[in-house]
Parts: sequence; structure tokens; C-alpha cells
Amino acid sequence: MALSVEWRDRVESWKQTLRSLFYRPLAFLELEGFTTLDQLPAEKAARQPFRRMSEGTPWGEPWEYGWFRTAFTLPEEARGKRIELCLELGREGLVFVNASAAGSINTGPMSRTMTGTRSRVTLTRSGVPGDRFEVLAEFYAGHGPTPDSTGPVPHGTAPIP
Repeated sequence: MALSVEWRDRVESWKQTLRSLFYRPLAFLELEGFTTLDQLPAEKAARQPFRRMSEGTPWGEPWEYGWFRTAFTLPEEARGKRIELCLELGREGLVFVNASAAGSINTGPMSRTMTGTRSRVTLTRSGVPGDRFEVLAEFYAGHGPTPDSTGPVPHGTAPIP
């Protein structure tokens, strides 16, 4: 069922309101990062030189990967609370916490076989003040616009620019 623009906007407004009622920011994290055209395993990416990347730092040329890291310790107000990490760095990402894969983030359109988006990774279901989290995340910038249809690509048109 297709929603009209009015109803789509209403549903989006409800989603934002519900998010603000259930989730409260605990902290805003400073990130370091670097970009590369190479696919790197997390262990190798962690050894690369990182630089401070303030909010709004542009990145994301076609075919580029961005690696980001931060570390933080839970404060007293986290006691007993579910702690989730929300990273808004790109459409697709993989998040490692304390050197283990912790989850994926996908905020863009999903394939026909998947539904919804994932914008958060749960770090703990019951926060303990003093627990430390070291986060490493890889995001893919994409490879440019793709044809609107999922059918055959006309002769002379690149399926992936």
C-alpha cells in the first residue's frame, strides 16, 4: 500500500516523536577517522593513522570507505539503562566494539528481501558505570547513483557508474 505524502510525513513525525520519548542522548562522541579506497580488515584499519573528524566533516567519494573510532566510559547516569550507539556516518556500516563485531547500520533503502532500517547498535542492556567501550566503525560511501529500475539496463548505460 502506498501512502500519500501527507500520511508518509505523519508517520515520519510519529517515529521521530516516539524516538525522543524512548531514547535520550547520553553523550555526543568525538570521532577520529580516515578514508581509503581499499577494503581493509578491522585489525589492519585499527593500525592506520586517524585524524580528528568533527561533526559535518565531508567524506565519501564514490567507492570510498570511511573508518571511524572513538572510546568512552559509561557515567553513573547509565546505571541499569540500555545503552545504544547511534552513528550517522553513512548509509551502510559495520560496527566493532572492544575488538568484536557488534552489529551493522543501514539507514538507506533496503533490498526487497529486507525491511526497515537499523541506525543503532546495542552496547549493553544494563549499563554499568565505569564500563569502557572502544568503537571502530567502517562505512561505505557507495558507488554513485544506480538506475531506478531493477530490470535490464539499456545498451550503453553503465549498471554501476
